Amino acid sequence: MNKERPVYLDYQATTPLDPRVYTSMQPYFKEQFGNPHSHNHTMGWESHAAVEKARKQVADMICADANEIVFTSGATEANNLALIGIARKAKPGKNKILVSSIEHKCVLEASRYLSGQGFIVQQLPVDDIGLVDLSALEDSMDEDVLLVSIMTVNNEI
Repeated sequence: MNKERPVYLDYQATTPLDPRVYTSMQPYFKEQFGNPHSHNHTMGWESHAAVEKARKQVADMICADANEIVFTSGATEANNLALIGIARKAKPGKNKILVSSIEHKCVLEASRYLSGQGFIVQQLPVDDIGLVDLSALEDSMDEDVLLVSIMTVNNEI
């Protein structure tokens, strides 16, 4: 029997928890687990303050305003929020969305949804190693383009 532990390469799906994060989060796992959206009791206030502190820390780290930072439960929620949110605020005439053909499934699903809402969704072809065809991207760019979504790395190709 092979006693060597396999190398885990799907860090896009999940990752081990950094010990510093675990240490910082322990109070919220054990004692201060109040709902940060409950504003009528101490545990809610404490949790809300902790979330807002974290929001400010992230904002400061990337030179943003705290009100620009949105925490989500994961990639699907974040991608849906970005794509559908931007589309709902689109100016008239900005109705074209470009996505690579190998985007995360949730991006492709959100794009299909937006196509059903009247947006023009165009999938950009990729080569054998997943690189977007830049001439296709250039040819697709025009004044109607609202959004371009091209993932940096795809763990499924």
